[in-house]
Amino acid sequence: MLFLDWRMKQAVAVPLLMWAVMVLSLAELYRMAAVTRPYGLWGVLSVTVLAAGPWVSGATGLSELEWAAVALIACLAALFLLDWAQGGVDRGLESVGVPLLGVLYLWGCLSFVARIEALPGVGVAGVALLFAAAKGSDIAAYYAGTRLGRHRLAPRVSPKKSVEGALGALVASALIGMGLARLFHLPLGPVQAALFGGGVGLAAQVGDLAESLLKRKLRCKDSAQLLPGFGGVLDIVDSLAGSAPVAYVVFRLLG
Repeated sequence: MLFLDWRMKQAVAVPLLMWAVMVLSLAELYRMAAVTRPYGLWGVLSVTVLAAGPWVSGATGLSELEWAAVALIACLAALFLLDWAQGGVDRGLESVGVPLLGVLYLWGCLSFVARIEALPGVGVAGVALLFAAAKGSDIAAYYAGTRLGRHRLAPRVSPKKSVEGALGALVASALIGMGLARLFHLPLGPVQAALFGGGVGLAAQVGDLAESLLKRKLRCKDSAQLLPGFGGVLDIVDSLAGSAPVAYVVFRLLG
């Protein structure tokens, strides 16, 4: 997908990929939370409408922020109407809270991947650096935690995660930032690249812990059994969901 956008000089494949990831992750979250089909369809339509922001803003003249505000209001109104039609008036707030949480969590975080690609001077290279730093953080945390882990990081949320693994992830993501920023010709100096990588690595671990907390509340070990040893799509992109907004902010701050 990154290669296609790089060759076409257009942001098409990456936004479509992130939309597909949002839909699949949302389906897994709704399955874990036992969200019924009408609310699930609402969620899929909502992330589709919200993810279409870049194309809609280009065709209508609205900014992405204006489109997001209008679309969110419309989606909320549709959700409350759906809940009323499904008899949700007599149920608790969870009938609308869980579907809404899924949309805000996944669209709100993963939409920043496409926004990074749209930044002048960043483009596909910035997305590639984000992917490498976030997933490199995951891999380093696993190996450092397996070999050196002695102190539990958050035992009530994720018993296997360790402080040593978290520190190893930070070091690895900082080194990845330094190495790949130069390779990809991004406008980051060595210190800036290390800070970028470290920030992404830290945020990736927060995203991982956030999804672990969701699974703990829903009493699920993995979001799905799509890939043995990895779980579902949501298990794979949880670190990306945590780190994409941070990467976008850092790129903007660094100009």
